[in-house]
Amino acid sequence: SIPDVIDGMKMDAGHCRRFGLLAVQDNGRIKPVHSLAKEWIRGNSLSPSLRECDMNELALRVFVYTEISDSALAGQRPGGVFRIFPLENDSLSRWVDADAVEKQGKMESGFARIWTNRYRTSVRNGDWMEADSLLAVLEGYQADRGNNNYPGKTRLKAEVFYNNVDAFSRLAPVFFWTGLALLACSLVRIFLPKTDWKGASISLAALLALGFLVQTSGLGLRWFVSGHAPWTNKYESMVFIAWSILLAGILSGMKNRPALAGAGILSGTFLLAARMDWMDPKITTLPPVLRSVWLVIHVSVIISSYGFLGLGAVLALINLILSVFNTKKTARFIRPLVEYETLAVERVLLIGLTLLIIGNFLGAVWANESWGRYWGWDPKETWTLVTILLYAMVLHMRLVPRLSGGVLFNAASLFAFFSVLMTYFGVNLYLSGMHSYASGGRPGFPYPVLAVAAVLVIVVAIAFWKERTPRMKTRT
Repeated sequence: SIPDVIDGMKMDAGHCRRFGLLAVQDNGRIKPVHSLAKEWIRGNSLSPSLRECDMNELALRVFVYTEISDSALAGQRPGGVFRIFPLENDSLSRWVDADAVEKQGKMESGFARIWTNRYRTSVRNGDWMEADSLLAVLEGYQADRGNNNYPGKTRLKAEVFYNNVDAFSRLAPVFFWTGLALLACSLVRIFLPKTDWKGASISLAALLALGFLVQTSGLGLRWFVSGHAPWTNKYESMVFIAWSILLAGILSGMKNRPALAGAGILSGTFLLAARMDWMDPKITTLPPVLRSVWLVIHVSVIISSYGFLGLGAVLALINLILSVFNTKKTARFIRPLVEYETLAVERVLLIGLTLLIIGNFLGAVWANESWGRYWGWDPKETWTLVTILLYAMVLHMRLVPRLSGGVLFNAASLFAFFSVLMTYFGVNLYLSGMHSYASGGRPGFPYPVLAVAAVLVIVVAIAFWKERTPRMKTRT
C-alpha cells in the first residue's frame, strides 16, 4: 500500500505541470514525463489509488516517493526508471537514471546523485521554489547535453497539449452520432418532403466539416511531435483512414447529404475502433525500413484509397436499404435518389481504385529500394492485387447491360470492401510478411464480422426481391 505520508502530501499543481514537461527517454524516444505517465495508466500497471492521480502528479509521486511498494504499482514499477540524465558524447545517445549513471562511473554521476537527492528532499518538504529552481537546472542540463536529440520546450509542450486534447477519441462519437443524425434528416426529407429539415442538415454538415478541420490539426500536431508522418502503425493508420473517409465525403459534395452522413458514420466507427484495448496510441520511434520519403507518398496514397472505397461501401449500403423500402408508392422519389447515389458510388470507387493502383506502383518502387525487388508476392502485395482486380470487375459491371442493375452493382460495391478489410486488417493482424513491422499485437478472430455479413446478405436479398422496377440504364 502507499504510505500515509504520500497520501496526505499535497502537491503543487503548477510544479506538477512543470515536472510533466520534463524530458525523459523511453523506448528510444525522448518525450515529456506526462506521456510516460499516460502510458502507465493505459497499461493498467497501477493500483486504483494511484490511478486517481493527475498524470503529472502521478509521475512526480512515483519519482520522489521511492517508498511506493510493488503492491501499490500492481507488481511492477512503471517504466522501470526515469531516464532523465543524458550521457554526454554517448554513441548510442542514451539517457539514464541516477543509479545507472552511478554504476557506469560516468563523470555525470556526481551531478545526477546530488540533483536527485536535493530535488526529492525539496518536494518532500513542500519547498516548491527550490524544486522549481532545480527543475530549471535539469532542463538546462538536458538541453546542453542531450546528444542533439533533445526535442526542445516547444515540442514537449506540443506533446502535452496533444495528450490533453485527445482529439481523436473525442471526435469519434461526434462523427458517428452527427453522421447518423444527418442521415436521419436526409431520410426524413425524402419520405416527408414537406418537412423543413434544411437548417438542421446544414448545421450537422457544418459540424462535420469543423470536426474534419480539428482532425486534420490533430494529425498535423502528431506529425510535428513525432517528427514523422503519422501513419506508421495500426493506431495511426486507423486514424488516417478515418480522416481520408471524411475527406472523401466532403469532396463528394457538401450538398450530397447521404454521402457526407455516411462518411461521418464510417469515420467515427474507425476512430472508435482505434480506441480499443488492443490498439496502442502511444507515439513510437520510426523503424529503419520506414525512414524514407516513400512513407509519406506510398502509404498516404494507399490509405486514402481505403477511405474512398469505404465511403463507396457505405453509400452502397444506404442505397440497398432505400431499395428495401422501394414500393409503388415510394418509387417516385426513392428510385431517382438511388440512381443518383449509385452514380456517386461509381465515382467514389473510381477515385479509390485509381489511388489504390497508383499507391501499389509507388509501393513497388519503394520495395525495390528497400528489399531489392519490385514484387515478391508478399501477403500484403497479393491482397492488394486481389482488391484491385475485384474493384476493376465491380466498376466494369456498369458497362455490362445484364449486370448494370442498381441493386446488383451496390451489392458488389458493398461486399468488395471486405477485400479492403482483409488487405488492411487481416494481413496486418493475422498473416506474417514483409509488412508486419506495423502489425503490433493480434486480437482474437472477429466473430461479430460474420454476424454483420449475414445481416448484409439478408438486406441484399430483400433489396433484390423488392426491385420490381426496370433496371437502370447503362451510362453512356
